[in-house]
Amino acid sequence: MNRSVAALYRKYRPQTFDEVVGQEAVVRTLKNAITSAQVRQAYLFAGPRGTGKTSMAKILAACLNCRDAPTITPCGTCDSCRSIASATSLDVIEMDAASSNSVDDIRALRESVAYAPVSGGQKVYILDEAHMLSTAAWHASLKTLEDP
Repeated sequence: MNRSVAALYRKYRPQTFDEVVGQEAVVRTLKNAITSAQVRQAYLFAGPRGTGKTSMAKILAACLNCRDAPTITPCGTCDSCRSIASATSLDVIEMDAASSNSVDDIRALRESVAYAPVSGGQKVYILDEAHMLSTAAWHASLKTLEDP
């Protein structure tokens, strides 16, 4: 018997801004940025565990890479939306900074930033658990964050 078991937070992760609960100010800010074409090069989502930081980043990535992009309501059915939801998109790179926290890891990330998106409109890097980066790795990442 082969059952696919997914963690609850993955199974019930919101896929659109309308599904996000308890983060109205953040949702409004991101929607306004998208509709006014004022999306910035970096966003810092901070807060306690389970408040939707990674979910918000993935929704933003879908909004920027959906076939209808830029949009505040990603379709969820196009190849880009489906690959982002399943964490297989080549244009949305998730890095777990808790385990990849060295300067070499950040240098590799900095090198990949130079490449154009594969299929979507934007490349999006989600640096999860960024507070776990070593001091040297954090300093190495600043150039990428500061330069558009």
